Amino acid sequence: MAAQSTISIVHLGGSLTVLDMIDRAFRIYRRNFLTFFTVMAIVYVPVALVSIPASIYSAQQPLGTAATSLQSLSLLVGYISSALQYAIAYPLVVTTASENLLGNKLTVSEAFQKTRSRFGTVAITYILFGIISIVLLLISYVLVFVLIGLVALVMVGYFATATNFLLVQVATLEEVGPMRAINRAWHLSKQRFWRGLSLTSLLSLMVIVTFISVYSVSLYLIIPIYVLQSTTSITLIALQVVLQSVTSLLVTPLLFIAFTVFYYDARVRLEGLDIAYYLSRHDLPRPNQVPTPKAVGRFFNGQDVLNILGILGGFAGLVAATFGIVFAVATVFSL
Repeated sequence: MAAQSTISIVHLGGSLTVLDMIDRAFRIYRRNFLTFFTVMAIVYVPVALVSIPASIYSAQQPLGTAATSLQSLSLLVGYISSALQYAIAYPLVVTTASENLLGNKLTVSEAFQKTRSRFGTVAITYILFGIISIVLLLISYVLVFVLIGLVALVMVGYFATATNFLLVQVATLEEVGPMRAINRAWHLSKQRFWRGLSLTSLLSLMVIVTFISVYSVSLYLIIPIYVLQSTTSITLIALQVVLQSVTSLLVTPLLFIAFTVFYYDARVRLEGLDIAYYLSRHDLPRPNQVPTPKAVGRFFNGQDVLNILGILGGFAGLVAATFGIVFAVATVFSL
């Protein structure tokens, strides 16, 4: 085994905490900022340019056929944007982050060359995943009037959440088909469900704070008050679309970088990926160059039941705490 390969696999993970993953994601993002920014801009900039006039005309004509058509156009643009993000932008981000973890820094063209063979697989994977989730959700709604329907809704939510943690990573980095990618992502993610949920929660909180901060600062500090007072609604709508697009362009890559780190950490801990790399005949192996482990155990097992019970318990506790706070506040103000 070449020394380069040995060095590159030392820090893949296996015992990273959630904060370690976020810290590593930030470092990867900072080292490859231009690549990530360019990849996301290729998708976001054209979509923003189309969304601005659609949003303006839709807001100016809230009633009538014209407004309905423009709103439909806005929805269509949103769907196309999501499709391009999941099929092209996110796989490019995942590939760049993966290569960085292995000690390589990619340009946009290099990332495209390494990822282009997986674009179609990732797109089909997400289409199938969406169809499966919708079908399961519809079945749950049909049964919602009985207890099993409520249970089914929780199970579908649990399945969709866990699978989505690593779906892009598996479909992009491993040489597997769409159905196996979904099965792989489900079996790998659910074994580290609480860590994945914690990572999602922390990153979502960071994203929300960033959105609020950027939007507030842009509106109330950067733009003078007198400009706001004389600015037309058209300019404000356009500004809002631009701010949302720029903020999304900047923060979204961090989510997929962090879950790429999570992917490697899970595979090292659960599947011994570092050992497979060490034994590989390749000088610098990638996930698609080592054997992909077959799923072990049943599709749904006792650990999944415990995870769902934990979710229900946490939700019940959150609801109880919320009602308790509301009741306490109402009591204080009524005195």
